[in-house]
Amino acid sequence: MKVLKAIGWIFVPYIMIFVSWKNLKKPGKALGTTWVVILLIAFIGSRVETDTNLQTTSPGTAQTVKTSEPDKSKKVDDSEAKKKADEQEKAKAEKERIKKNQSDVLAFEKTISTLEESLEPTLDNYYTALNGLADGSVDIFTAYEATEKARDASNTMRLKISNVDVPDTLPKKAKKALESGRSEISTAFYSKKKAFEAVLEYLDDQKPSHMSTFKDEIEMSDNFILRGTAYIIEAKQEVGIDITAK
Repeated sequence: MKVLKAIGWIFVPYIMIFVSWKNLKKPGKALGTTWVVILLIAFIGSRVETDTNLQTTSPGTAQTVKTSEPDKSKKVDDSEAKKKADEQEKAKAEKERIKKNQSDVLAFEKTISTLEESLEPTLDNYYTALNGLADGSVDIFTAYEATEKARDASNTMRLKISNVDVPDTLPKKAKKALESGRSEISTAFYSKKKAFEAVLEYLDDQKPSHMSTFKDEIEMSDNFILRGTAYIIEAKQEVGIDITAK
């Protein structure tokens, strides 16, 4: 029986102290209490150490901590990729804008050139008739008719050129340059019309002053054409077209 009590005090003292408390004398109570406290402290210390080890070595815990932290490097990579994509998109849009502006200016120039070329057969017929009148191979009525056609064609050309569209999407300076060029060239054909009217008056009354008016109007027409062409060149430069390229 004493052996069992001894074993009980060794392994479960916190039970034995309650069971035997009334039968213990003062020295025994003191000794038992001390022994229970020592074992309790040792037990608590071992539990704390075990819990600490579990927290630092548990795979589940480590995994949770790892996955809960934001991946800063990935965020940086995503941000850089988005920034690069945005820059590429802006560069592409700018390239397309420049290309469209250049295309619009060249289209304007082509339209003006095509209109001017369409008048050439009428003017050629006029020059042939006037030369024929001078050498006697063409009568005055034929020359007069050819001159009237040249006058009317010049006036029609003036109206057509004044109605050539200048795109609103062009840069401000390029748009203004094309508008000025259109005005100059349109005015040039107004001067041509006036010149042909002077020829008709000369054919009517043979007054030399009419031929002087013809000469002045033709010179003004040529100057208007030159200024109009210069404005178109200016517009081409504004949108980045190499005017030296063939």
